[in-house]
Amino acid sequence: MRIVALGAGGGMGRYAVRTAATFACVEQIVVVDRDEARAREVADNWVGEKGVSARADITDLESLKHLLDQADVVLNTTGPFYMFGPSILEAAIDSSCHYLDICDDWEPTLDMLAMDGEARKAGITAVLGMGASPGITNLLAVKAAQALDSTLSLITGWGESTDDPEGLEELQPGTGGSFRAAYDHWLKQVSGAIRVLEGGEFVATTPLQEIPVVFPGSGTRIAHTVGHPEPVTLPRRYPELKASYNVMVLPGEVIALLFWLRRRIDSGRTSIAEATALVQEAAERLTPDPRSRRPQWEATKKGLAWLAGKLARRQMGMEDALRFIRAPKDVGPNLPVLFACAEGIKDGGEAYAAASLASLPAGSMGGMTGIPLALGLDMLGSGIIERRGVFAPEDVIDPDAFFDRLAPLCSPQADGAGALLKVVQSP
Repeated sequence: MRIVALGAGGGMGRYAVRTAATFACVEQIVVVDRDEARAREVADNWVGEKGVSARADITDLESLKHLLDQADVVLNTTGPFYMFGPSILEAAIDSSCHYLDICDDWEPTLDMLAMDGEARKAGITAVLGMGASPGITNLLAVKAAQALDSTLSLITGWGESTDDPEGLEELQPGTGGSFRAAYDHWLKQVSGAIRVLEGGEFVATTPLQEIPVVFPGSGTRIAHTVGHPEPVTLPRRYPELKASYNVMVLPGEVIALLFWLRRRIDSGRTSIAEATALVQEAAERLTPDPRSRRPQWEATKKGLAWLAGKLARRQMGMEDALRFIRAPKDVGPNLPVLFACAEGIKDGGEAYAAASLASLPAGSMGGMTGIPLALGLDMLGSGIIERRGVFAPEDVIDPDAFFDRLAPLCSPQADGAGALLKVVQSP
């Protein structure tokens, strides 16, 4: 297969192409980035002999179509996806080119799922959100649901456990890769309105709502909602669901900062671009080696806490400053970095189940997101994914087959899906 990898010079895409280069089904990977030098560096140092580089502007649809006309599959890691996702998928359909991405915005996810008929006519497969979250979290939700007889609620989320430090290591100095698009996405999805499933119906609601997460064996933790694809795609797989949310587990002072930023964005006093610059400054402030240009998740959280303290003293209004000062320090147990929790019925009674990973893909956010994307490519190229159309991960990917492939790519390595997956339930 000939692969075109859009945005592969970034922090997520380079992990995807490095992993994809090891697959026998991959003959060539065209590393595409608007920064030609960065594309060449990734092609040479991360892909190797299968790699070639190209510079392209993805907003130039004619140029993009020319690239895709020569490809079998496009891997899209170019964000933010609410700006670029649907147009790139449309170009892939026009070129009869299979498509996989790491789309983490719910709005373009719905727009792209609506292209299912066009994709089937073109004979292509498109898998959306094949990263960490969405992606791994969707498949963890399937494993949690499998532990119950019927499932009424599914919650996917990101925790703050530091039990897996080897899976969260920093890139080596000088490897580059900016996470600005990820921060842009994050701030968009904690402002405005988001879509969740409540009472069996999709509703528009404000983000950062408090949700109690019951994690068997650990207890109940208060988390906060954030806009994401999982709550809009999982009900397609489980039509009996009454509730579905995506949540984040963060320190109270960080949540207070996000409340403040949401108010400013929603009132028009701060743009998402301006808020993104603030968050990036905070996240990079505590990066161990600034030459790496990308922080660890732990550094991101500490940086946000630092920024919250700074703004509480200088810029926040009284209500938000008090929210920060009074932010609870203990709101329940730590939860795994990636998890899914299910509530439903087991043996005739109320029951809960949760699924997480014993170890994580190497490379912090870049590895956790890029490696699953590459595994989706492998499953497509190997013929495991056969259906044509546009799908969420849970629609076409068998979780056990996926986690079997992920296990040896984690740090520390696991011996197959059985050793990698941690599924707990109660009672």
